[in-house]
Amino acid sequence: NHPRSRAQLQRIDKKSNRERLECDRAVAAVLSLAENRMLEEMTLRPLSRRGRQVVHKVSEECGLDSRSTGSGSHRQPIVSKTGPASPISAARAREITNAVFSSKPGDEDNDGGGNSSHLTRGLNSRIDDSNQGHKLLTRMGWSEGTGLGANREGRKEPVPVTIHPGRQGLG
Repeated sequence: NHPRSRAQLQRIDKKSNRERLECDRAVAAVLSLAENRMLEEMTLRPLSRRGRQVVHKVSEECGLDSRSTGSGSHRQPIVSKTGPASPISAARAREITNAVFSSKPGDEDNDGGGNSSHLTRGLNSRIDDSNQGHKLLTRMGWSEGTGLGANREGRKEPVPVTIHPGRQGLG
């Protein structure tokens, strides 16, 4: 890491403020979609990675479906209703935005904590009955506490996860 000049820091700060403003506008649009009974889908302007991440998290909490299309600087979120939507408060949306924007670039969990223990806890916690994978296994005859496979003698616990901070991937 080499020291940055005052001008470089000002440019970074200006870009970050612009990124945050665009993200706030997109979140406002998502919240209005959740409240509006007439609209079914909305295509948003291209956003940065963090901006799209905020949109996806806010959409999920509102019960909306979201995906991103395009590539590079033209990547934009599309938010749609798949069922009844329940808008979240503007304060909750700000909490999500602040958490994503306060986390360091490269944090995989982006919960605002800046460490990987939250991710490890999430990956090692029990999956509840509403999880799609749990439902699929149950329909195939599996029950909690039994092993996988035809004779139910396979793995009974999830594959353990180890996160190596500063390195990519899981292992």
